[in-house]
Amino acid sequence: MSGRVYVAPDGKEFKTRKAAKEHMVKNKLAGAISVAEVEDKPKKTETSKKGKTPASGKRYGKPWQCPQCKKTFKKEKDAISHMKAKFHGKEPIYIPDQMRKIDEKTKKEEAQKKEEAAKKAKEEAERKAKEEAEKKAIQDAIEIYRKIPEFVYNNLMTVQEQWSDWMQILTNPENDGKILYSKQGDHEKLDWLKFQLNFTEIEMENSDLLFCLARLNPMSVLNCYDTIGMDYFGIIDVEDDKIIVNHDSSVGLEVSVIAGRLSEAPPNKLACVSGMWEEDKSQPEEKKEEKKEEVEENTETAIVLVEEDDNSDQTYLDNFQDWETPDNWDEDWRNFIAEEERYGGGYHGHYGGYWDDRYSYGRGNYQSTYKRTPPPPPPILEYPVYGVSSNHIYVYRLIPYEIYE
Repeated sequence: MSGRVYVAPDGKEFKTRKAAKEHMVKNKLAGAISVAEVEDKPKKTETSKKGKTPASGKRYGKPWQCPQCKKTFKKEKDAISHMKAKFHGKEPIYIPDQMRKIDEKTKKEEAQKKEEAAKKAKEEAERKAKEEAEKKAIQDAIEIYRKIPEFVYNNLMTVQEQWSDWMQILTNPENDGKILYSKQGDHEKLDWLKFQLNFTEIEMENSDLLFCLARLNPMSVLNCYDTIGMDYFGIIDVEDDKIIVNHDSSVGLEVSVIAGRLSEAPPNKLACVSGMWEEDKSQPEEKKEEKKEEVEENTETAIVLVEEDDNSDQTYLDNFQDWETPDNWDEDWRNFIAEEERYGGGYHGHYGGYWDDRYSYGRGNYQSTYKRTPPPPPPILEYPVYGVSSNHIYVYRLIPYEIYE
């Protein structure tokens, strides 16, 4: 392969014309730069020495190996001499070439397994990404209906070019109310439009709610969503022209059932959602009956096995005849002591107090007989409806329904 060099007037060669000019200016040389063609010098090729094994098979033919530094030798005595000199032990390991080939085969299999695992991980990541994309597409396709006042409708018509391709304005023929129809995927555009024109949705009447429900799939199951608290609630019934909810968000009613039960409601009355918005803890939970172990009784001595706590396997033998209690203790005081020891307090607390062998209250899993007053049930609150979607009926738990009445 040929090349080109630039020769200065003093005979020096340069690879670039610029370097030759700088040399002439620096040395104040007169004359012109000449160009010459030269042949590239051939590169030296590395040749392996005769008798030297290639790098890939450098361990073949050397069956003896030092167990500490893994160095291999052709003869056993060479390996022993090396190990004595380096203090690497006394006995070398004999590994024939066949075993090395098997070892290489194992490494290839492990590499193949790693490659397959990486391929599976990639496929799993792609599958999850696909599922998330499908889930997002389903969420974005949710239809949402909101009611707006008349003046907002007039303002929106002046900027119709901003929303005409992703939103519609429907008219309820019962009361001439204006209903915004959009999809969940366009919520950012709608939020910007609300900010720009300074408006929000208003509460719906029963006729508005029925008008929106008629546009949904009648077999869809709806529950309730609180936009203020960002929490879900279950719809369990429709009574007295009101949608009844509770704290269990896993339950719901079909669109056709809600629409059918609201069909007799006054059309010009505000749609109402009523119920307990918190869990009712006033009713005691039903406890499962535990099997009682039979205890052999003796007229002279009664012995009971009592576990110290749930995390201990140790048991104690208590003799009822050894119990000593003051005579002036009444039943209430005994119950109080048992309850204190049960929860770790008091003079003989199992978890927080200390033991006195004279008094054995608290060693067993005693339950207090003190009747606590149950908490009152949560109040029944009512709120108006502010929107309907393919999955939910929307409320704002901020202003109660009675204010509108």
